[in-house]
Amino acid sequence: MHTCPPSSASLYASRLRAGMARWRPLVCLGLLGLAAAAAPADARPFAPGHALAHPRLVGVLAQWLDAEHRGDARAARRHVAVGQLAFDAAGRVLVQLQLAAPWSADAVPAAWLAEQGGRIEVRGTDLLDAWVPPAALPRLLEAHPAFANAQAPWRPVATVGKVQSEGASRLRTAEVACLGEAATGTTVAVLDSGYAGLTEAEKSGDAPNLLAHPAPGAGPHGTMCIEVIADVAPGASILPVVTGTFANLQKFAKEVTQGGNPHGVDIVSHSAIWMGMSFGRPEGPACAIVEQLRAAGVAWVNASGNSGGGKFHASVFKDADGDGRHEFQTGDERLTFVHHGGPIQIVLDWDDYKARTLDLDLLLEKLDGKTWTLVDESVLPASKALPPTESVQGGPAGGVYGLVVLANTKIPKGLRLRIVHLGGGNAGPFSVWAASGSVYDPGSCPGSLTVGALYHGNYDKGPLEGYSSYGPTVDGRLKPEVVAPTGIKTTMGDFYGTSAACPHAAGLLALHVAATGLPATQLAARLAEDATPLAGIEAPDDAWGYGRIRTIGARLGWGCTSAVQPPQESTCATACGSVGNRLCGATCRWNACQPPGEVCNGLDDDCDGKTDGAGLFNCPSPGATAGADAGADAASLADGDAIDRGGRGVGAATAGIDAGPRADAKAVPVAKPAPPADSGCAAGSQQGGFLVGLCTAAAALWVARRRRSVGRG
Repeated sequence: MHTCPPSSASLYASRLRAGMARWRPLVCLGLLGLAAAAAPADARPFAPGHALAHPRLVGVLAQWLDAEHRGDARAARRHVAVGQLAFDAAGRVLVQLQLAAPWSADAVPAAWLAEQGGRIEVRGTDLLDAWVPPAALPRLLEAHPAFANAQAPWRPVATVGKVQSEGASRLRTAEVACLGEAATGTTVAVLDSGYAGLTEAEKSGDAPNLLAHPAPGAGPHGTMCIEVIADVAPGASILPVVTGTFANLQKFAKEVTQGGNPHGVDIVSHSAIWMGMSFGRPEGPACAIVEQLRAAGVAWVNASGNSGGGKFHASVFKDADGDGRHEFQTGDERLTFVHHGGPIQIVLDWDDYKARTLDLDLLLEKLDGKTWTLVDESVLPASKALPPTESVQGGPAGGVYGLVVLANTKIPKGLRLRIVHLGGGNAGPFSVWAASGSVYDPGSCPGSLTVGALYHGNYDKGPLEGYSSYGPTVDGRLKPEVVAPTGIKTTMGDFYGTSAACPHAAGLLALHVAATGLPATQLAARLAEDATPLAGIEAPDDAWGYGRIRTIGARLGWGCTSAVQPPQESTCATACGSVGNRLCGATCRWNACQPPGEVCNGLDDDCDGKTDGAGLFNCPSPGATAGADAGADAASLADGDAIDRGGRGVGAATAGIDAGPRADAKAVPVAKPAPPADSGCAAGSQQGGFLVGLCTAAAALWVARRRRSVGRG
């Protein structure tokens, strides 16, 4: 014999039936009147005093509802942020319903949610995500014990601190948010010389998942790079590596390629250039390291450099008058620029990296009145041990400066040279400057994904940042391949330059690796293929490469638009060959293809293994065989329905549907599941059952209200 667990409400109702039967009509009507007056309308679900609590409402979701109940808007906003609560246009909240054993998500009828104005979004195994009106949550849980609890959906932890890169919001699109992709399981190595402030950034949550804690070093540059990667790929592990010398860079490469890659590095983010490696050809020591790592499956992402905007000069050595001085243009042996203060650092190199026998010197002069005064000079002798470079420094005083290139050996015809201003001061353009060819190693290496800079506020339309370096390389290869956001905020301050763009691309690449499981080296090329060119610019371009990096859901295994948008619907082929439909789920993947309803066409449209026949769907009788088929089909329906009632407590026509009535619902109505035998305690089948049920509901409301009053008193 089935017995019901006595609740306080049912016991109170029993006493009413036993002791107040004579005044039942008047008492019930009075209680109903009180309940109706006390219960606010669902149109005002968060009016203060409207209790939205329930024992199975848990976690941040319950805290948010409690704050709304108390009218504490500030606390409510905080809980929304902490729980990453999502709402649809109708004001419904996305909740996670934990199912009690032995229920499975596929067995839950969509009607259960529809009764409360809700909609199933995703069916997991023992978890079900659904959009539910907040005020209906207690009713939903009370009506269906199959739901063990309701809470905010579990999401990957995004350990983003107090400063968020504006560029990250450009890359973490609706698809990324929908899937909850955080690049967990990937490792990005940041190679830099300075990690000042890293400890503080880690404490604030802006530099999470660190695999090492290096000494601060020179400045916060590396820390800012780490913060950007963490914003774009919050689940990625980050390995800070101090590479203040080239030997440090070699040590890192050896650890990865010969030491078994102990940290499992997938991607290198390197926001620096190395002078004196090569003349932009794929043959110097920097490119050798990039290739070694790529052979080991590690992708290299590099800043293109900040040598655009007049900070770069390229030419062929000319000395028409034979005085040993290079002529930057006819009759002009001095390259000038206006400096407005700050450091000056100028580097000259020339195309003699193999022989290293040609000797050039570099002089830095300042104009005082009408006289040029020597400020600094670099006069290294040619040597097999030295790269063909010279470097001068100056500042901080402003004024007009000039550069002079002197030849100390006979210079062959056609020798190419480059001059670049690397200083962080405020300097105007060279009097003769070039845009093309200003990408240095390792950004110029074939194995590097090289990144230019585009201000995050202009990311959709451009223009490119003026300082961003241009390609091609000296041997005609495309550089950079892509551009990424810059000009963003970090805990260390504003972060500009291609140095900021590079970690944005590295972070997005980490998302690709985590979502697809493909090698980072393969996906680096895909990142360039998926880039969006600027309107009116034909890709690839020497400044933009293939364009600005972006997220394409289909590339990463996401099949449809994020559920934060209006749900997409698409036709699909069912298992039996008919044309069904599917909805886009909360994980940016299509739900199972739902077959259409059966029609009178002699085919098995609804994939139940049987065709239509006489007596079904108003089809004309084709004969005895059709009648037999119809009888078999009808019997199958009846049997299946009985099985569903016995095994799951749900009709076959309603199980497994995400939203609304099934598209393949048959014309034969399916009876609602019959309740189990319970002596009337759930069905209300005693004499006067309707009135008793009504009275019981009123009593429950009165008891609950009385308890709240006592609790507050």
